[in-house]
Amino acid sequence: MELNHNPIHFTHAFHVDLKRKMIIAEHSDIGRRSILNQLYDDACDVGVVMFNPFTGKTTRWFMHQELTDREGDLQVTIYHPCPESTRKIPALAGWTFHILND
Repeated sequence: MELNHNPIHFTHAFHVDLKRKMIIAEHSDIGRRSILNQLYDDACDVGVVMFNPFTGKTTRWFMHQELTDREGDLQVTIYHPCPESTRKIPALAGWTFHILND
């Protein structure tokens, strides 16, 4: 079962790269410190919930990968849309959401 969370609101501060199917945001543009949530009550997957006010749709994105620099500092976290989000919105297939650690 999906857990309810306070979603991140997609804003004009997010950069959309249509060619590469990427949404990019700096963590500080999201507006809150903690964004990771357990997405389902029966799984340990963590990710983010995003609300797009332009479409009125809420989607769920699971954490796919964290990239760090040579010192081990987090640079970017990459999320992929959850399967139920791509079932509801097929156009999400192939998209990624990158949150830069600023």
